[in-house]
Amino acid sequence: MKMRLYLVVLFVVAFIQSYAQQADSLKVLSRADSITTLQLQEADSIQQAFQHGANEITEEYQKVTAPIDSTQQVLKNKIDSLNSLSLPTHKLSAKLDSLQQLKGNQLTAANGKLDKLKSKTTQGMEEVTLPPQMQQPVDQFKQSVNGYSISDSKSGMPAMDMPGLDIKGGLDIPSSGLGELNLNGTGELGKVTESIAGYGGDVQQIAKGNVGEVKNIDKAAEAQAMKLADTGELQENAATLNQMHEAGASMNVPEALKKQASEELKKQALEAMMQNPATDYFADKTEVLQGAMGKMSKVKSKYTDVKSLFEMPKRPPNPMKDKPFIERIIPFLTFQIQSSDYFLLDVNPGLMYRVSGRFSAVAGWNHRLAFEDLNIHKEERVYGPRAGVQFKWVKGVSLRFLPEVMNSYVPSRINNFNVEEGSRQWVWSWPIGIKKEFKVYKSIRGNTEMMYNLYDRKDKSPYGDKIHVRFGFEFPMKKKVKEPKS
Repeated sequence: MKMRLYLVVLFVVAFIQSYAQQADSLKVLSRADSITTLQLQEADSIQQAFQHGANEITEEYQKVTAPIDSTQQVLKNKIDSLNSLSLPTHKLSAKLDSLQQLKGNQLTAANGKLDKLKSKTTQGMEEVTLPPQMQQPVDQFKQSVNGYSISDSKSGMPAMDMPGLDIKGGLDIPSSGLGELNLNGTGELGKVTESIAGYGGDVQQIAKGNVGEVKNIDKAAEAQAMKLADTGELQENAATLNQMHEAGASMNVPEALKKQASEELKKQALEAMMQNPATDYFADKTEVLQGAMGKMSKVKSKYTDVKSLFEMPKRPPNPMKDKPFIERIIPFLTFQIQSSDYFLLDVNPGLMYRVSGRFSAVAGWNHRLAFEDLNIHKEERVYGPRAGVQFKWVKGVSLRFLPEVMNSYVPSRINNFNVEEGSRQWVWSWPIGIKKEFKVYKSIRGNTEMMYNLYDRKDKSPYGDKIHVRFGFEFPMKKKVKEPKS
């Protein structure tokens, strides 16, 4: 009987020792899993810190370069306008180059800050110790960090395309059942206490020799002992885990990084602006600029009803449409001098009606006076109507076609004064030529004409040559504005 009792006691002792060894092995496995989890938490914190820091640096770069881009666009528009007017643009081009250089300096500074962040991130990732099967995602992340930079070819930062540290899901880590544990452990500890009390009763039964009454030594004792050991281990490491998480989170300092980057970029922009003070790029082109502004004012006054280029019709409007009639009528007086045996003076009063901005209708009367020592010879007079059209070619230069029919002595005695037999006839001529205008005094305009006679039937023309040179004056009129009665 005693021998049986000794065997049972020996069995119980061996049984408990074997369970203790299993609990120790479980503690080792649990500790390894906890360390791996902490390392993963630290790696994830480093990745988030890099993403946030890179975003902050890029946003600050965009804030500084946005005004530079806007100024560059304005300068480019001015350069295009000056090129269209064939004006020099070297000063604006130099300013544009300086802005581009300033933007390049900002880009270099931003990439310098990014390089420091990349170095810090890479160094932090190298300090993370993971099993070999977990190292591949970390290496991919470090490669992406080293290859990332802020590009000037785009206005915005490209999206962060990091290969995320999804290590847990892609690796076959032996599980110790940690996910099934209740960290509070109160309910499980109560059950284990009850089981231990049951085990004490079994020992007492064995001491009394009632070996058959032993009922609680089974597999449930092993499970409860393992749960108890795991719970104690995890509770011991809970504080350490929280401390490591806080340390990893403290590596992400977006506000401090943002403030530092903002102050440095603003300081550099201010220094660049002080080195390049604002200058007047039109200082040596004042007269040209004023002339262009004057032309623009005239165009605006001419087309007052047009508020936008999109409202412009396909054909330009007639600037004479709303003009008073008196302003469309221009009286003129033209003279032509010829010499023969007498001094011949052709006097041509007339009116010109402005049909449009370019076309005008001309009508008048020509009368020739023949002088000899202040005496007028009436038999040599030539008279008749003259009418035609005028086309404004460029400013101050017009083309004219003025057919006329003159009552003249035939054959003409301007080149052959000794002709005695003849008669007076109406003779057609078709002069065509060019007129140049110039200002004489206030509202009086002078002009000179050079005409060529296209038609001279049977040499009856009362002119001595086919080319006629004339001069005269024009008298534009303005409508008087009535002052309101007080």
